[in-house]
Amino acid sequence: MRTLTFEQISDGRFGGTENKLNEITNNVLVKLNALTGVKVITEEVRKLDFPDAPSWRQRFYVTKTGRNVTWNEIYAAVNSVKAVPFDFKSVKL
Repeated sequence: MRTLTFEQISDGRFGGTENKLNEITNNVLVKLNALTGVKVITEEVRKLDFPDAPSWRQRFYVTKTGRNVTWNEIYAAVNSVKAVPFDFKSVKL
């Protein structure tokens, strides 16, 4: 199954916190769940410790369950919250 994947990041070097990542995640999920025919799975939040400051990251997996929505609509929904690079993977969800 064709699966869109992307990662949202909140970086402590730029004022990011785990709470800010949770807010981004909630906003992305609201936007994606408003679209018909979209299934979203998220990984657990990961904290990466760097010498300067920590970074929090969360990976999303998005599949279409029908033809009611286009990939461009999905990109637009995610980018309306925080733009990220996208990639397609062949993943069984």
